[in-house]
Amino acid sequence: MTEKPEKRVPASVWHAYGMRMAIFAALAVLVPAAPAPAQTEDAMQEGREQILIDLIRDNKCAMTGSESSETFEPMGYSYEEVNAILDKLVDRDLAERDGDAVVLSQEFCEAEG
Repeated sequence: MTEKPEKRVPASVWHAYGMRMAIFAALAVLVPAAPAPAQTEDAMQEGREQILIDLIRDNKCAMTGSESSETFEPMGYSYEEVNAILDKLVDRDLAERDGDAVVLSQEFCEAEG
């Protein structure tokens, strides 16, 4: 009886297979840990809102339109974004518009964060 030659898988195939498995394993660990894009965007927006609120608080809890432009435009806030945030505050009775200015309510002004 003649022996059949042993079929060997080339090392390059095993190496490629091992690399693929390592990549899949890494992805399995990393993907569930990554926050969903919507959550990240929401957190970023909340952070930007808080910065805007803190800056108004630092300005004696009131800010005029011209002060707003001088303060927020260099920080990358658009006019629309500032107005949207201020509208939210007004809608929640945390601020009111007084002509060209927005004024935080006394309770909200004194509140932390």
